[in-house]
Amino acid sequence: MKIRGALTTEAESLSALAVESEAYWGYSIEDMARWRDQLTITDADIVDQPIWAGVADREVIGFCVLVPFAEAWELAHLWVAPRFMGQGIGKACWRMRSM
Repeated sequence: MKIRGALTTEAESLSALAVESEAYWGYSIEDMARWRDQLTITDADIVDQPIWAGVADREVIGFCVLVPFAEAWELAHLWVAPRFMGQGIGKACWRMRSM
């Protein structure tokens, strides 16, 4: 796995990954529909905020979004594809914040 900055061409796949990850926990269709906008990553998000993507075989398998503030950074998203959970992908993406 390689960690790199997300590409603007990946906004749709990052959004799909966030939805897949959240749905893994068994939330209702209604909850998932209500959260759709919050789980959406846009091209502008990728340009404006640090987004670190974990990539294996050219597939994004996890990512995190950090929102910079004056005193601290806030973790806005941390998602890992369900089939890769428990393998340290989220931790590796999170560690990139200090790079």
